[in-house]
Amino acid sequence: MPLPLSPSQQRVFAEVVRYFQEQRRSPSIAEIAQRCDWSLNYITLVLRALEKKGWLRRTVGEHRSIELLP
Repeated sequence: MPLPLSPSQQRVFAEVVRYFQEQRRSPSIAEIAQRCDWSLNYITLVLRALEKKGWLRRTVGEHRSIELLP
C-alpha cells in the first residue's frame, strides 16, 4: 500500500488523475504546474515524492511518461 500524502502531494496527484480522465494521456510537468499554479521545480519535487511513496512512476527523459500505480 502506498504511503500517505501531504496536502501538496494530494493536490498534484488529483490533478494528474483529473488530466488522465479528461485527456486520456499523461500530463506534462508544465501542464500540472499550470493547473496548480506552482513552479515547474516544485512540481518536479512533488512528483519525485509521489514516486518514492509508490503512487506513480515516471520514465526519466521521456515526455508525458507519468503512470499511475495500482
